[in-house]
Amino acid sequence: MRRRANEGRREFEKRMAAALQSRFKGWLWRVRLRRMGEASVVAQTLYRGYAARRLREAEERRRLEGLPVYEVYQRGMTVSGVPLIVTVKKCGLSYKFIGHDLEKCTTYYGYVYGSYGRLALFHHFVTHPNVCCISPDVVSYTDDGHS
Repeated sequence: MRRRANEGRREFEKRMAAALQSRFKGWLWRVRLRRMGEASVVAQTLYRGYAARRLREAEERRRLEGLPVYEVYQRGMTVSGVPLIVTVKKCGLSYKFIGHDLEKCTTYYGYVYGSYGRLALFHHFVTHPNVCCISPDVVSYTDDGHS
């Protein structure tokens, strides 16, 4: 009978030890999760500060230097019967056309300001890749680079 009582007590102690271990491990896990949450807030704060500084620096650079200029097109084509090497540069919503006439050693400039005629212009380049006809009211051509 003592043996059975001791076995019951041992069983009870094992269950209590398992329950105590389970609760202690749960508490340790919750502490660990809280610390990881605090660490993630610190990491997010540091990254957001870094990203904000980079954005501010980029904005200051843009204000100081102006908008970036991209060369979006360069190809040889015929404009009003004159064979040219045409380069198109984009700055914001405006476009600058530079046509180099290699026979006469002359450079022609044309401009499209803002979003005026933008879709029609690109539609024309897509549908007629070897011919460029731009109406004078959209683009002004000069030999000296001034409109």
